[in-house]
Amino acid sequence: MNEQHRRRRWSRLALVAILVLGLGYWASPYVALARFAGAARSGNVAEVLERIDARRLRASFARQIVRAHAATEPGFLSLPAEARQGASIAAAAYVEAMLAEQLTPELVAQALSGRPAAAARKIELPTIREWGNAWELFNAAGFTGPAAFAVDLATDEFGQIRLVFRSSVSGWLLASVVLPRQTIRQIIDEVRARLKAG
Repeated sequence: MNEQHRRRRWSRLALVAILVLGLGYWASPYVALARFAGAARSGNVAEVLERIDARRLRASFARQIVRAHAATEPGFLSLPAEARQGASIAAAAYVEAMLAEQLTPELVAQALSGRPAAAARKIELPTIREWGNAWELFNAAGFTGPAAFAVDLATDEFGQIRLVFRSSVSGWLLASVVLPRQTIRQIIDEVRARLKAG
């Protein structure tokens, strides 16, 4: 009887521990988002930058731009596979150069902190000036996978944009900003201009 009681007790404790861990994991991206929003609201660009996964963010921008370029390039899909690959590699090279100039994590952190882009910039990043309160953020956010979490936010210039956070060793970090069509269009125009000039 004693042994049975002990087993039941340990089973209950294990179940409680699993529930607590599960609840902690479920709540963790919401807490990370609230801290990210707090840093952005206060205009603390350095702190926002610490909460960005620069490698993933860069890769996300590159994928969005190269895909959009391929989809909008007249006759691209009718090209032979080798020609399509060559065109994508050429476009990717210009995209990389553009990312280094126009879409750096530092500039993204500034835009998310409500800092407007410099007048001389060719690419306009969406600027978030109102992050909303904790309840509004909670309602606008949710899991998109076991280790991915997204929030949809309103911007002044381009309507709604999506920020995607991913779980990492350092916690939940911003891994992707789904760029609005207007921004992608500006980037594609710039890529085309560089391809023609090059």
